[in-house]
Amino acid sequence: MSVLAKELGDDFLCCVLCQELLKVPRLLPCLHSICSSCASFRLDKSDKFISCPICEDMVTISNFENTYLNPWLKNIISVIKITQNSEGKFCSFCELKGGYQEAVATCLTCFDLLCKTCWESRHTFTTLTKDHHVVSIEEAQSGCYDSEMRSNQTICCSVHKKEYYKFFCKTCDVPICRDCTVLQHRSHDHISPKDALKYSELCLQKEIDRVEKGIIQLKIQQSELDKQSKDSENCEENLRIQIETTCNSMINKINAQRRSLERSLTQSLKNPKEKTKLKTELAKNKIRLLERTTSFCKFLLKYGTDFEILSLQSLVMRRVKHTSVKLDQCPSSENRVTMPRLSTSWKEPDFKLIFENGLNAVENDTLPMETKSVQTDEEEKNKTVMGISQSDVGIQCNIIERDILKGDKAVQTCRYSDMIIQCSLLATRCFVNLQTPKISCLSWMTNESFIAVDQCNSNVNLCFLAFSGNGMVLENCINSTVTSWCIAIRTGSSEIIVLDHNWSKKNCVSNVSVLFATPPLSILLACTTNYAISVFSHGMTLLKRLEFTDTKGNPLVLKDPRFGCIFSSGKFAVSDFDNDFVFIFDENARLFRKEFCFPGPIAIDKDDLIYIADFYEHRVIVTNFEGSLRNTINLLPHVSHPRSISISSDYKLAVAFRNSVALFQLRIENVS
Repeated sequence: MSVLAKELGDDFLCCVLCQELLKVPRLLPCLHSICSSCASFRLDKSDKFISCPICEDMVTISNFENTYLNPWLKNIISVIKITQNSEGKFCSFCELKGGYQEAVATCLTCFDLLCKTCWESRHTFTTLTKDHHVVSIEEAQSGCYDSEMRSNQTICCSVHKKEYYKFFCKTCDVPICRDCTVLQHRSHDHISPKDALKYSELCLQKEIDRVEKGIIQLKIQQSELDKQSKDSENCEENLRIQIETTCNSMINKINAQRRSLERSLTQSLKNPKEKTKLKTELAKNKIRLLERTTSFCKFLLKYGTDFEILSLQSLVMRRVKHTSVKLDQCPSSENRVTMPRLSTSWKEPDFKLIFENGLNAVENDTLPMETKSVQTDEEEKNKTVMGISQSDVGIQCNIIERDILKGDKAVQTCRYSDMIIQCSLLATRCFVNLQTPKISCLSWMTNESFIAVDQCNSNVNLCFLAFSGNGMVLENCINSTVTSWCIAIRTGSSEIIVLDHNWSKKNCVSNVSVLFATPPLSILLACTTNYAISVFSHGMTLLKRLEFTDTKGNPLVLKDPRFGCIFSSGKFAVSDFDNDFVFIFDENARLFRKEFCFPGPIAIDKDDLIYIADFYEHRVIVTNFEGSLRNTINLLPHVSHPRSISISSDYKLAVAFRNSVALFQLRIENVS
């Protein structure tokens, strides 16, 4: 491809209809070019209409001659053809004599193709062509002579076909030939092409500058429209998340209340049902005995002889007379089971979108990325738990995203009764090198590295803040925890595999329901079944194994435990999915209290603060063992549906969601 062809490209050199190199190019009013043959064919079919396929302008042309010949592209293409590959090109002189000699050179003055003989001994040996400049085709193809060839090109006059344009008629504003100056334009104002070009270039450049300024303004408008479109999409996505979150929250509350009512109903009717069942069994036994007695008497009277009946008369009569037909403790109207009545109070939810000054404004919202939680009267009451008022514990943590690498940190504050927690987004990392990853668990190893368990791909990945790190394949892995002396990984077969920090297998524990998260650098490793906890220390030494008991000391069985954490003091917490709350036990496995929330993943920091992830409401609940502190950190818009959380010793909060991990920095200050 020649230099000219590379610079101009196919947009200018190819026909907009046939998409091939232009042949006798014609110019449409929209400044797109088509081949003469394509224009003629299209006019024959469309009855004087040509539609440009690029800009879709419909052009009305009365006949083919009214299309504009494009001399500029015609000459450019002739130069390109000359400088293209020489294969299939023959000498112009030899063709006149009926011969076909391969061309090896071209004349830059008259553009004739020459074979080796004509080049060396004919073309420059005539009076008319002795000053012509002949070069090899290879030299012409290099592009060094494009300017010289272009300067030697001429345009034939549209009126006098054998003459070339040499002057410019200022009166008619058209180029003219020598014959035109003495014929059609004899008395007109004629000027040289150079003088005409100066004025034409000035006018054209002025219009180009005007259009380019318009292009800049259009690009600015396009950029603003793109930004508006992106903002609208982000706002729409967040509104959809808000709608989903709000509806799911209400549905979860209704389901939680339904389960609570069902449990209350079951508990209240348990003893009366048992008493009624016992009385029913007594009545059945009484009826069976009476029926047997009456049957014996009837058969005796029917099938016994006189003396047989008389001989048994006294015994039978004594039994029948002393047989009571009344049921002991028969239920009366006074001691029947009192059935409760369901009382309902329902107010239909009122959801609506309110537009204020554009799509980004939602009712009472100042930022499109912020979200608001729907709070019920019951939640308002719960804000004053354990004597702590809303002013002591309640500040929303809607994290505002900023680029930490640019030095613009987004910091927000959660204020507790005796401490302030500041939370800022560090980064979000996506596991793109895995096939449909599902990060089911996170565990910090050091302040700069953490373990991410990918349940879908059976991978345990060691990740660093600076780079992604390495992974190992562990079949059916679910979650993990890290202590000061081991890495423990739970599998789907209810087994815990214990590794040292060099990833060498040391031990395993079977029949495990939950593997507990631990505080950073903890020496304790804990796991549970549905009814007991086992705590190990260094070297898998069993420290204790205790069965769960309720507040009264009665045995307690968890129905569906999923997550747990152990305090440095040996106290622990367990999420029970079936009961919709988190059980918090003392060091003797005796139930201390229940945290009523979504029983999601649990983490614990070195200060023994508990972090509970709410999958449906996209938040983390922070509390302590006694329940005197309680607050909520909203993760939207950065994180939705958190699957796992973990806290490092320097208070980095890692949150797993979908195939990504978001890192937040927590800063805790004591209030003096």
